[in-house]
Amino acid sequence: MGPAAAWGARVERLRRHWFCICFMLAITASAMFQCLLAGYFGSDAAATPDTPTYVELAEQLQEFLQGETKTVGDFARTPGYPLVILALAAGAHIDLVEVGLPIRDWSGTNDQGRRLVRRIILFQQTLGFLIPILLFVIAHQLTKSPFWALLGSFVYYTDISSVCYQFTVLTETTSVATILAVYAALLAMLNRPTVRRALLLGALVGWAILLRPSNLLLAPLAAVFVARSGVPAGSSRRSALAVFLLAALLPAAVWTASNFQKYGHAFYTKNQTITLQNYTGPRFAELPLAPGELRVLQDNVKTALAASPHFAMSRCIWATSDQLGLTDDYDMYRLMDAANRVTIAANPREFLSRSWSRFLAMWAEGFLDAGNSYAQQRFEALFAVGPDVFRDSRLLLGSRSLWWFLPLCTAAFFATRRAGVRAGILFGVLFALSYMFLTAVFDENEYLRHGMAARALVNVMMVAGVGIVLQRATGVVGAYLHTTSSVTDDPAST
Repeated sequence: MGPAAAWGARVERLRRHWFCICFMLAITASAMFQCLLAGYFGSDAAATPDTPTYVELAEQLQEFLQGETKTVGDFARTPGYPLVILALAAGAHIDLVEVGLPIRDWSGTNDQGRRLVRRIILFQQTLGFLIPILLFVIAHQLTKSPFWALLGSFVYYTDISSVCYQFTVLTETTSVATILAVYAALLAMLNRPTVRRALLLGALVGWAILLRPSNLLLAPLAAVFVARSGVPAGSSRRSALAVFLLAALLPAAVWTASNFQKYGHAFYTKNQTITLQNYTGPRFAELPLAPGELRVLQDNVKTALAASPHFAMSRCIWATSDQLGLTDDYDMYRLMDAANRVTIAANPREFLSRSWSRFLAMWAEGFLDAGNSYAQQRFEALFAVGPDVFRDSRLLLGSRSLWWFLPLCTAAFFATRRAGVRAGILFGVLFALSYMFLTAVFDENEYLRHGMAARALVNVMMVAGVGIVLQRATGVVGAYLHTTSSVTDDPAST
């Protein structure tokens, strides 16, 4: 073996050792951080008004699987997170029928409820441990550098709101982990496309859709990249696309059929599609109010808008439900549907303008809290943390990080020569911006928690973008210096 070959083998061994060292550092840091969180929060979990709806659907799924009921469905929730709760309860032999349904605090629930919440928190902390590892994998796939992969794994710790939502019984942590797994699987598919990888990607997208309806946008976006991937042309490429679409859309189709069987309406969820139906065209499932109920709602809408347009819809819904004594899920979603219709019909241009303004605000503020004082106050109340924690959460990237996102991704796109990385960057940009816009339109400034997945993706892509650009720059400079030294050392040049 010549000197050059020996040196190359030594460099390759060092590279492998460096990867192992960085990977172990990422695992150790993630484990230590989760231990610190567990010591701070214990096994307590915060409950929100959404929490009982997930537990109730999990209970309904349990009764369906046990043959106690023939139909299962829900107007508001999709079955992803309730299935997680059901699996955790089954593993601990917990009967969900006996679990108390908290609104703000789990301390008043029975022993079954406390056992369930401990398992939920342990599960979500496990996901919190795995998320930095997923970020490490994503950054390494983009940069092929263990150093930049290690930095990419640390960005999760800079977003304190995302980290602390591990201790809330909501879909956020599970959804973030799933979307990052989707992105990692897509990068793997683009780097070495196969039908099996298309199946894995489709299964992850299907699970993401079950967790949150807005994740439906993953299916068409990923389908375009699967169709244009390097799978050999002909039957293999068509098979990969067909397998992906089947795995991605079949779970949603089954849940839609289940809702149709129970309610007689073919809908996937009424929770995040009501708004879109009301200003884009015909509605596929009317939930009309009685004339008297509608008059009460219209009066409350006027009162709420006169007081403040901020969260007017939520305030008028709760006021009307109290006055009319509406407590059933069906009644509440009839009310929500009508409130959307009444509020938007009053001034559709203002509604669309506000939606666009929210999107721009999210861009300007970096999609961290977007000036969302309401969400920040609620978060502080749930976790007893102060504004300093929110300032600390901007340690690495800053609250206006999105101003750097597109320029960095554009520079990285042209700096890399790998087609798979270019396609991955393009997918990440399209998904992050689309997700931001959907959040702006559908949610009343719920940027803090509903934007967690997009923030994690944006932050790791920015770190990887810096790495790609610097690697390219050092490569160009190194090649230039090597060429210059070769010319200088060449006797013919003198």
